[in-house]
Amino acid sequence: MTEWSEEFARQAEPFRPELLAHCYRMVGSADDAADLVQETYLRAWRSYGTFEGRSSLRTWLHRIATNACLSALEQRGRRVLPAGLGGPAVDPGAPPVPAGPEVAWLGPVPDALVTPDPATLSAERDSVRLALVAALQYLPARQRAVLLLREVLGFSAAEVAAMLEISTAAVKSTLQRARARLDEVAPSPDDVVEPAEPHARDLLRQYIAGFENADLAVLEQALRADAAIELVGTRTWFSGKATCLRYLAQVLGAPGDWRMTPTRANGQPAAATSYHGQALGIAVLTVTATGIARITVFPGGPELVARFGLPTESSVPADEEFRTYNEGVISEFRAQRGVVSQPPFPILLLTTTGARTGRRTTVPLGYAVDDEGRVFVVGSKAGAPRHPAWFHNLRANPSVTVELGDGSYEARAIVTTGEERDRLYGRVSDGTSAYERNTDRVFPVIILDGVPAPG
Repeated sequence: MTEWSEEFARQAEPFRPELLAHCYRMVGSADDAADLVQETYLRAWRSYGTFEGRSSLRTWLHRIATNACLSALEQRGRRVLPAGLGGPAVDPGAPPVPAGPEVAWLGPVPDALVTPDPATLSAERDSVRLALVAALQYLPARQRAVLLLREVLGFSAAEVAAMLEISTAAVKSTLQRARARLDEVAPSPDDVVEPAEPHARDLLRQYIAGFENADLAVLEQALRADAAIELVGTRTWFSGKATCLRYLAQVLGAPGDWRMTPTRANGQPAAATSYHGQALGIAVLTVTATGIARITVFPGGPELVARFGLPTESSVPADEEFRTYNEGVISEFRAQRGVVSQPPFPILLLTTTGARTGRRTTVPLGYAVDDEGRVFVVGSKAGAPRHPAWFHNLRANPSVTVELGDGSYEARAIVTTGEERDRLYGRVSDGTSAYERNTDRVFPVIILDGVPAPG
């Protein structure tokens, strides 16, 4: 028994991500899929001593998993997204329409569980995209199984016939019906962009920046004209950029209310979301060459966020820690005319006017000088997932005071963009700092345009 167990674990474990992806496509729930994979391994382990190798181990495991899924689906209805329950809402100001307990929702699956290898073929990632998995739920369970085994996993008609204990002719006719039905219910294919491509990463950054900075204009730039938002757990979804923006305007709140951590789900860019420090769930983006086509918002709170291997609390210093540290640096800076023991690089003091409070606030910042002699700073905030408060302040009121050395000057803060931002940022970072590894946020670069006092 021990020899069987060790050999079975060594031979079977590499197939776990593939089996989880298959079960997820079948049942539409990552949790249910994980349970079915565990059941598959338990059944296979119990029978491994009698496994004669007439088929490959991969084929045998998929046979067990598929039949476990078919048995489970006998007791369950299809899983859906809000768009599968009716037309879009026309009034973004109305409360979301609740759904009864009879509705079973499609859930997201972390890429790390089903496509852990970065070299995974795009076709494999495409097979777990939300639109396809949602469309698969319309197929009868056996049609779904045949389609997935033949066209996603690449088993032959004879192998599928043996797995399901039907004839090869039945496999072929079932596959034909499944293809026809899928053509009826599947949405038109978009020019979906791979989540690792620069354009997809940029759109995810825009999405996160729009929420964290409460900047509706940034979100407007990121969305396609036909964009949609689905609020899973309710019957409510919105269609069209104008309607989506009206909804987003109501939920954005103030800068800093939202915090987001980039991740990947269903072969798509995604973000773990929290509001006022409370983890809410996962937003999955459908990204195309022309912008974000769909935002699917999954609730689930800290439990769902934790399943993606993400902390439900920030690992960067809290705001209170920043304030305590900064106060000590400011006192030393002013007492010693710009000389400080920490941090170990030149700093200045920047005073801004609160965007909401109107209060003057001072922070110490590292700085650099460009080729024209202009001083500039970077809003890294130790790699925190949201921009620092002083950045929001100077965007609202760009008139600032700069203390440099033993002098000071009045300046106008200019937020750089595009090539200018990248060129200046390249002077102070090679893109591999610990701060950058801690977040997917693009650090803003700000020129403090004025005339520094001599010395």
